[in-house]
Amino acid sequence: MASSSSQGRGYVELPARARLAEFAGTEFDSNTFSRAESAVAKILERYPTLLADEVSKLVAAWEAAPQQLTSDAVAPVFSIAHEIAGYGETFGYPLVTIFGRSLCRLLTMGDLNRQHMGTVVDAHIATLRVIVRDRMQGSAGALGLQLASSLDQAIDKFNLAAGHENKARLSDEVAALQPKK
Repeated sequence: MASSSSQGRGYVELPARARLAEFAGTEFDSNTFSRAESAVAKILERYPTLLADEVSKLVAAWEAAPQQLTSDAVAPVFSIAHEIAGYGETFGYPLVTIFGRSLCRLLTMGDLNRQHMGTVVDAHIATLRVIVRDRMQGSAGALGLQLASSLDQAIDKFNLAAGHENKARLSDEVAALQPKK
């Protein structure tokens, strides 16, 4: 955004996020990490159902979306899926992050045909429910790979029906989480 401050005409004030580059290469000591981990643990202790509550909100938002989908109609679903994706990695649920981001990508693909999209959105939501309900933190091993593979198949079927040629790659993302042998 342009600023008319003492910087003069044409000066562009960088958003705070862009200034994060100033911290590139910064090292944090173990005390800093311990405090951050403690803060996250306190949040989870205080709000143990946070992720489950967010998934419930996602279900409600999708159920409230009209049959005739528009960008505005799916905006609440996208917003909650985006929040869930952010919470996932923070609270030790990388699968929630991967599948939440996948749902966000799906909702921005442009083909808002509910008949085609409904099945794959439902599959994403059901998968997120299982992960949160069963407290599947980390990569979830073979089960995490199986969930990703199932979602890949649903996404590929949707893409084919929508005339898209791109293949889903959730299995690759989850495989990258697996411990190296």
